[in-house]
Amino acid sequence: IYMTPLDGGAPRRVMPAYSRVAYAAGHLLFVRDGRLMAQPFDDATATVHGRPVAISARVKYHASSDAAFDVAESGVLLYGLTAGQMSTRLVLLDRRGREVRALTADGAHRQPRFSPDGKRVAAERLNRDDSNADIWVYGVKHPSEARLTNNDAPDVKPVWSPDGKRIAYSSKRGALFQVFTKQVDSTEPEQPLLTTAGDKYVEHWSADGRYLSG
Repeated sequence: IYMTPLDGGAPRRVMPAYSRVAYAAGHLLFVRDGRLMAQPFDDATATVHGRPVAISARVKYHASSDAAFDVAESGVLLYGLTAGQMSTRLVLLDRRGREVRALTADGAHRQPRFSPDGKRVAAERLNRDDSNADIWVYGVKHPSEARLTNNDAPDVKPVWSPDGKRIAYSSKRGALFQVFTKQVDSTEPEQPLLTTAGDKYVEHWSADGRYLSG
């Protein structure tokens, strides 16, 4: 957070944070990791002091820009909360729709995809702390789970290669979703597959291995 004098002076760094900022009643208000914080602020020297105090958790915000709050000079505060995540789990069903067993505990899972041999399932799994998505692989016959990706960027829409050895997925690196692949049973790093202009979301890998649809 920087303060810029209106008389044309150089910007002054106030604290290491990226957020919408508001000032009222001798405090700076800002969002850090989804929590609305208030910290005493000296507007004469443009410095903070003391310790920040959390006013509310789960405030709706964007990690490096805006946040859903505002405050009047009188100190009256208005803010919006995130809706929170739905709790979901992956389960196996028989042909009559009866649950056979659960593949995962309760959490936040999306886009499950069976491997070509039907022995594993790949799915998006959201981190409850920051809602970031990574790709996980779960065993069908024998309960198991393995994390395929571990990035600060969201990794979404997994699809299996025809031989079941690789998974392609879309990942938002920078401003765009690009396509990457990763070996399922290997520690080799991911490989970029499509990094051209425009967002690319993977939907299916053709049986002959030649095409990806999206």
